[in-house]
Amino acid sequence: MRNSLRAILAVLLYVCVLAIFGWTQSVESGMLQWCADRPLVWGDFSGPVPSDAGSSTPAEINIQVQWRISVVTEYDWGTRGYVSRVDPTSVQVVNLMDCRGSWCVLSRTSSNTLRHEQGHFDLQEVYCRKLRTALPAISAQASSDSAAKQMIQRIIQDTAGSILGMLESMQDRYDRETVHSTNVQMQDHWCSQISDWLAHPEMAP
Repeated sequence: MRNSLRAILAVLLYVCVLAIFGWTQSVESGMLQWCADRPLVWGDFSGPVPSDAGSSTPAEINIQVQWRISVVTEYDWGTRGYVSRVDPTSVQVVNLMDCRGSWCVLSRTSSNTLRHEQGHFDLQEVYCRKLRTALPAISAQASSDSAAKQMIQRIIQDTAGSILGMLESMQDRYDRETVHSTNVQMQDHWCSQISDWLAHPEMAP
């Protein structure tokens, strides 16, 4: 079961550079970064089991998206206007598991339960890849420096909000259709689907 997905947008304005940060600038202690060659193990779920954890909930994973970009605004002599664009080299989107915020009751877990939690992590990676692709393509043009910055800020917020909003929706659908891993046939289907989307993120909704 997925415990939480969080994304926070903070904005810092400079004279010619708009820097937009999601979460922190570095991976914090206790965070596990998604890696194709490093599947989850139950030891990663190191958080305390909540006192109100139901007997039907063997585990919960807490996953987060951290992202950062820089936007440069320049005067375009050809159009006599200002152009703001995302610096492609600045784009950082990281898929993380908060190990201390994730937990499990080993006596109630199974390999299929772990596969379900891995599916949440993998599904988030699909949308991180979509975000990594979408952000560098963003630009905006306006008659003034401030207007260009405001415009690209709105576009970035709308783009990230749309992608992360769809991620939330798909995570809920994943839990619902697999009945939190107990529907083995649907769990198999989703694992196959997520694997395909990891190879081709553009195919995901």
